[in-house]
Amino acid sequence: MIQNRKLDTKFFVCTEIRKMLLEDPELNELVGNHIYPIVAPEGTKGDYIVYVRDQYSISRTKQGIYEQTCIVFISCVSESYDTSQKLASSVFNCLDGRHKITTENLVINSIEMLDSTEDYTGDVYIQTLEFSIK
Repeated sequence: MIQNRKLDTKFFVCTEIRKMLLEDPELNELVGNHIYPIVAPEGTKGDYIVYVRDQYSISRTKQGIYEQTCIVFISCVSESYDTSQKLASSVFNCLDGRHKITTENLVINSIEMLDSTEDYTGDVYIQTLEFSIK
């Protein structure tokens, strides 16, 4: 028996975000393929990006789902403060805005930056951008 499957969930949103970041020429020049889910591999050196989905919420009416929203944090890590800022700017330029992305697993209509912070830990600077994805 085939069960009814809910289509267009946002569980795969980070897979699509990573793809977008990897395909961006400026980010490719800055970090190559050093873009990791949740945590960078132990011992990672140089400039890199880490992303994590922090929230996935569904709003419903009597007719069903009317909106799905994810919050994704993207951290740009570098030993150089200036480079961390350049990475953050490149991530913002790559992602922020209206999109019409439809895959087998999800639909993305917009990606909007909500907030950003910066930090220094150990020996690296970290620029963290918070995005709402609908």
